[in-house]
Amino acid sequence: MGYKVNPPSTDELRQMAVQRLGASVAQSGTPLTADQAKKLLEELAISKVEVEIQNVYLQDTCARLDVALNEITDLYDFAPVGFVSTDASGKINKLNLAGASLLGADRNTLMGRKLADLLLPQQRDCVQALMRRAAASSEDQCGEVMIGQSDGVDQHVLLSLAPLSTGQGFHMVLTNISERKAQEVALLATGTRWKLLLEANGDGVWDWDVQADVLHYSNSLAQRYGVPTEPLGGTMEGWRAHVHPDDWPTLLKQIQSCLGGQQVHFSTDHRTRAADGRWDWVRCQGVVCGHDEAGKVTHMVGVLTDIAEQRQMEEDLREVRGIQQALFELLPQYLAVLDGKGRVLQTNAMWNAYGLASGHTYRNGFFQSPYAELLDAVTGSDGDSKASALCGIADVLAGKVPSFQLEYSYVSDAGRRWFIMLVMAVQGERARAVVSHQDVSRIKNPSALLSTL
Repeated sequence: MGYKVNPPSTDELRQMAVQRLGASVAQSGTPLTADQAKKLLEELAISKVEVEIQNVYLQDTCARLDVALNEITDLYDFAPVGFVSTDASGKINKLNLAGASLLGADRNTLMGRKLADLLLPQQRDCVQALMRRAAASSEDQCGEVMIGQSDGVDQHVLLSLAPLSTGQGFHMVLTNISERKAQEVALLATGTRWKLLLEANGDGVWDWDVQADVLHYSNSLAQRYGVPTEPLGGTMEGWRAHVHPDDWPTLLKQIQSCLGGQQVHFSTDHRTRAADGRWDWVRCQGVVCGHDEAGKVTHMVGVLTDIAEQRQMEEDLREVRGIQQALFELLPQYLAVLDGKGRVLQTNAMWNAYGLASGHTYRNGFFQSPYAELLDAVTGSDGDSKASALCGIADVLAGKVPSFQLEYSYVSDAGRRWFIMLVMAVQGERARAVVSHQDVSRIKNPSALLSTL
């Protein structure tokens, strides 16, 4: 069934008014006086203007929502680190441009592939273990992996993995550490690790004589902490004084794992107190570089990398998402985001409450529910309105039209209700649409009065 453009033209509006007026007069059996007819026509004209104003506000709201979606997409796509989302089995369902670049393939060809399959064979068990630990503990996991490239040069990647709260997959951050790893290997191989580390890394270097329990810091770290370049406190305990109390247990656990032989290197993020008293986020990485005859660790070296900007970018991204979600929840319309198959990806609070009140089963915001099933809540038993709505949604998702609008009504227990439905396409690689239903019953009251005469 086709759909008509809404609102109608002036001629169409007049024809509808004349037909409705004639029907009401025939039903009442009493002709309207000239004053009554004039008043009703004035009310109808006012109602039309009010609906047009509502349409302007609705279109402006959708435009602002589209701008917010584009902004967050840009932040996501052009981040300097790779963002990858997978399902519970590790199949990629979303990634940004940096992530695709690190994985060495076009983004479209990576969708649906398992992340572990893109790594070197000897690294796959490591990623699977990280995923299992994250799923079992509901805590973030971190590890280093190798990713093969078409040019034959393998990339060292720091993989930070966070499980989704719903248990439906993982969010991952991929940071290319190939350059730093190459520097570390070169420094250790030449036997001049301390001098070359100081020259090659500007963030900060530490050198720990484990047996003597003496820590040496580079100039940059000494400046960060506001202390001389002599050993900071002389012990690991002196380092602890500059690490945030909440982060120290995690850092200590990583160091102890190296000392115990469970691993030869570690990487963890924590906060450090700067010379001015503020807490800065850094990434601490260390490697075992010496053993005694009994096999005990005698020496460790490492680097501290300032990741404050990266953390701020991630926080800004979360803030934009929060603003977008708040706007989505606060808009005074029934809103839903649909995928290319017409299934619900997200609904706002107003839709959720209305859907529940209409007898629908709430499942995580009606996630993955066919929108055709939910339309009954806002179209009642009006099959023609529902068919027109579905046709319009299908055309928008198929790219035939950028938007679709429909005015319809149905009779509920509270009387006749009027809605304006607007469907807007969301720009992106995959078909998406935002659907809104605005209750304009109060604006339509003059028409309701007319039907009762």
